[in-house]
Amino acid sequence: MRNPASMTTTRALLGAALLAALGCGESGGGPDPDGGMPEDGSEPIVCEEVATSCPAEDPPFPGAPCEGALSCTYDAGSFGEWLYECVDGAWFTEPPCIEAPGGSCAPPPLAERCREPFEGELPGASVAIGPASSGTFRPFEDGERIEAIIGGQGAAMIELQVHLEGADALSCADVLLTLEYGGDRRDVSRTNVAVHCGETRRLFAILPFAELECAEGEHDLRVEVTVAGVGAAAADLRIEGGYLCFG
Repeated sequence: MRNPASMTTTRALLGAALLAALGCGESGGGPDPDGGMPEDGSEPIVCEEVATSCPAEDPPFPGAPCEGALSCTYDAGSFGEWLYECVDGAWFTEPPCIEAPGGSCAPPPLAERCREPFEGELPGASVAIGPASSGTFRPFEDGERIEAIIGGQGAAMIELQVHLEGADALSCADVLLTLEYGGDRRDVSRTNVAVHCGETRRLFAILPFAELECAEGEHDLRVEVTVAGVGAAAADLRIEGGYLCFG
């Protein structure tokens, strides 16, 4: 059994396709026309059901609870197979890779877009943001260091994940991502994002600050996420500059 603390997820170079829709993320009875909650009379979404065997069709959601020494494989096309393991009571995975020459890795599970976001209010619910994970969610630490990812078409971006506490039944959310650097605050995307039992898959935010592209060293970057009807969260991070300076 591998320890997730010692695992390093190899990142593929991700192009603009990462920001495209993969389809809707409805679960349970699916969202109602007013947005993102199971239809009246449907069975509630069971988020804490503990898996004791490998799901027969779709792979499990990373971080969902499991039990036992489970090791499950799923087709990854030309990359071979995805391996999902139950580690310390939660599903963990890392992308399969093709070794050099010309090595690359399968894109990780992406954020999914959806059509009908939640339009109500969830009193008592809260939002947290953290590093994109193939295992159990954790919030960003204050001043945590992150790195830019350079996509196949040259765009620089960061990745993150959103956790909604007290919103397990919500399946589609209106999510606004805002970045701030050197007093320059910009809304970089607003997207309807599928939510699985209170968590998104990874989100990508394109870095719009030209000054950072050749600014060597670490710099302050504030990341804010606003989820309509649920709340907002922010993280003050450090990012390594100079990621697009080739001269």
